[in-house]
Amino acid sequence: MSEQKSLIAIVDRIVGDKAVLEFVESRYTFDFPVELLPEVHEGAALKIDFELRPDIEEERRERVRDLQDRLIQRSKEEEE
Repeated sequence: MSEQKSLIAIVDRIVGDKAVLEFVESRYTFDFPVELLPEVHEGAALKIDFELRPDIEEERRERVRDLQDRLIQRSKEEEE
């Protein structure tokens, strides 16, 4: 089962290709690429969902392990 948290952010302003988003609950702001957002405008309210994805995390771990194993093997072959 995955854990999920939702936050509300307001588009405070758009500067070039970045939208300055302000979290309603904390007043923290951060810049986010406009191209990754739906069509927004200054003042737009966004619901942002964060969800843990252990399946993707495990896939990435396996990929890193595979790369490490290949590098170790290559290093051993070069030593011979």
